[in-house]
Amino acid sequence: MQKINLYSPGGVCTRTIYKWLHKNDVRLNLQGDVHNGWNEDCDKIIYLFGNPVNCVTSFYGKELKSNNFIVPHSHNMKCKVTPPRDIENYDKDYFEIENHFNKYFYKKTKTPYIKVNYKYMWEEADKILNFLEIDEPLPEQAGRSRKGWLKNETLENLNKIYEKLIIQIEDLRVITNE
Repeated sequence: MQKINLYSPGGVCTRTIYKWLHKNDVRLNLQGDVHNGWNEDCDKIIYLFGNPVNCVTSFYGKELKSNNFIVPHSHNMKCKVTPPRDIENYDKDYFEIENHFNKYFYKKTKTPYIKVNYKYMWEEADKILNFLEIDEPLPEQAGRSRKGWLKNETLENLNKIYEKLIIQIEDLRVITNE
């Protein structure tokens, strides 16, 4: 049984991939913490990332269904400041998604890793399955329609907050050191 550490800021299909890996007899350690860096006590590392605006709207989309998601998620990420409970007041990178990306994407390790941009996950499925040595196809791609409930000003604000990171990750696909 493979032992895999899965890193993600959340909001990029992390829970779905976690369940799929678990179903495929992979021993998992889910890591979300912004500050720690790789734990190399594993056979392989997966880093999932994606558009930070989608991540934030995903967190707040869950907030609409359950008033208890934002604060626990920010604690799991060990964020320095608790995000506002209302996305309309989101005025900086409270979840430290940019720090998370820079910490994990550029970290050097000898442990085999794969870094996966949510945007290209299904297009690059063969690379991912090969790396993980799993025959079962990836789970179905979930719809990403969570932004419809946002005010235009809020979406524009989120795009400004994360503009640099959005540009930085836009064309990154699936990267491995194998």
